[in-house]
Amino acid sequence: MTDIMNRQTATPLYIEAKQLAGLVSDEWQDTYNAETHQAEICLRDQLTDEIFPIAIIKPECGYDDRRLMTRAPQIMRALLFLLRESFNEIERLKPKQKANKLAQDCAIHCGRQDFRRFLIDHHDLIDSGDDERVNTRVRNILNIQSRAELDKDQDAAKRWFSLKQAFYRWKGQ
Repeated sequence: MTDIMNRQTATPLYIEAKQLAGLVSDEWQDTYNAETHQAEICLRDQLTDEIFPIAIIKPECGYDDRRLMTRAPQIMRALLFLLRESFNEIERLKPKQKANKLAQDCAIHCGRQDFRRFLIDHHDLIDSGDDERVNTRVRNILNIQSRAELDKDQDAAKRWFSLKQAFYRWKGQ
């Protein structure tokens, strides 16, 4: 085979295989037709138990190719099953997203009375008893829409570190 398989070429084939696996017959059988003197791949009718040919196997077809053709439905289903199980296992083993460290740190500081006093003294916070007002003021100071940005945006993280340093300098007075 001269084509190189990659994700771009494999993905559509994977999707097609998933669709076909549900449509093809459960099992093919390798038989020999004594009347025509030909090897055949056959299906068994589930209602009548009758066997009927779906393909004629030419004498040039080697044993391994013949075996692959005969077992194709089961092999395809087995591979799709193993892929699905592998994908599930990969998802299960993926490291869980750790709690947002900086966002969590900011939330903890916003709940502290000394940090709220700092915000009143240096950042024009009017009411330190209102949690939402404290949170909004900190978001405005840091120029963020959500504390989650602190863990995703390096500039926002730098602004948080700067605000914390100012707080600890103020606290050390």
